[in-house]
Amino acid sequence: MTTFDAGQGPALPPRCARPDLMAALPSFAESSPERRRELAEHAARCRECGAQLAHLERAQAWIEQRLTPKVAPVCPSAEDLYDYGRGPGARRMSEPERMSIRAHVSTCPECSSLVDTLAHRPPVPVVIEEPATRLAADRRRRLRLLVPLAAAAAVAAALLWRGAGKTTPDNASDVHAHARIRFPADPPLRGQAPSDLWYPRDRVLRSSQALWSKLQFELAPHERASKYRVVLYRNDGSAFDSGRELVRLESTSPLFDSGSIAFELPAGHYTWEAWIEVDGLDLALGRRDFECVVDDGLVRELAERERAAEPARSEALLHLLHDAGFVGDARAFARTLPATPERDQYLARRPVR
Repeated sequence: MTTFDAGQGPALPPRCARPDLMAALPSFAESSPERRRELAEHAARCRECGAQLAHLERAQAWIEQRLTPKVAPVCPSAEDLYDYGRGPGARRMSEPERMSIRAHVSTCPECSSLVDTLAHRPPVPVVIEEPATRLAADRRRRLRLLVPLAAAAAVAAALLWRGAGKTTPDNASDVHAHARIRFPADPPLRGQAPSDLWYPRDRVLRSSQALWSKLQFELAPHERASKYRVVLYRNDGSAFDSGRELVRLESTSPLFDSGSIAFELPAGHYTWEAWIEVDGLDLALGRRDFECVVDDGLVRELAERERAAEPARSEALLHLLHDAGFVGDARAFARTLPATPERDQYLARRPVR
């Protein structure tokens, strides 16, 4: 039998001094923010726990990557994504074809990230050891393999780099990214709504817990108006219910919210009336109905899109809200984006019938 002295051979890593924190590592993702902070600080000091936490985070990322639901049932082919991203040697696409792919990419974080990588030169050579069919299954895509060599290299590089993440852009690049957002377009030949009461209208989004965005009242601006007033009622949605008054609001601007006034807005039907004050006289602008709708499925889709990089994130959120009929929520979100001519043009658009 061969024996070793204690001073010979490789040194064993030191044992964890906090076994209670080591035992809590598997529940890191479900822990409270304070508990996660405590575990992360301990793992940064403990070699053994640091390695375990890093392994757990990689496993969690692997699971989320494969379980994230995909909104688009069919993604463009690798060749079309390559041509859309204008990689070296890409073919020239027609404008309808480019707009169709752009609409898909705006709501598909995976395809968006693939297109983003075309802005960088892929490493050469690119070696993929595992069968292509397994890659396609893992990615839940049926990407064909008979593509130009440059396209294959770009897509393969995207798959290999996907887990590396992206650095946080600085302010200048962030504004540049937002400048490329394609804002929603209303269907043609519908005309403008004659009402001075613009938003809220039709539908307002809420989850089972709260409104998705803060309720804002938007009226047509009047040059001589010194004040804008709103009264909000809740009713049962029938033509015979005059409604129960919830709140009265007043502002010097045609765009305003409830300010410091707190009131509940559960799912249901609502009516609001508006007036303007001109030369000391109150002028009635009319009434408008809207419905507060609980749509947890859409709220979950919006939360999924929050993970995407800009400008895909903002473009996807805008189109999801606008296309689902929550135009007021889409406009509220657009106001949180950096000012660009495209954003200002979208916000200046009058409602359609």
